[in-house]
Amino acid sequence: MTRGFALESYALWSEASPMSRANPTKKSKDKEKYKPFSEKELLKFREVQTWLRTVSERSGKQYLHALKNFCNFCGKNPRQLILERDDEIRNKDPNSRTGIRDLILDFRKYLEKESVGHKFNG
Repeated sequence: MTRGFALESYALWSEASPMSRANPTKKSKDKEKYKPFSEKELLKFREVQTWLRTVSERSGKQYLHALKNFCNFCGKNPRQLILERDDEIRNKDPNSRTGIRDLILDFRKYLEKESVGHKFNG
């Protein structure tokens, strides 16, 4: 499956409930219904709460910030990412198990370009 990472995918459903963001990359004529995740919204996910209990408070703040940026970049919530990875792991074809890894690599490349852009633009 090919993934497009248009800037539009940075935006997600604006409703507060994590479950209401089940299809955040769905294109909508009404762009006002989209906005990025906030850290507060991510904390509503049980998966995020569980994950943050395994790290220090200081690390948790940094991880939450990074997770927010990653979710907003790929247009998926934490639950969607976990479920997608679970599906990949169960797939017998090793070439079909790279979706989440590819998202991470694309995000890393994006961050590297952003970093270079900021050095030269300001």
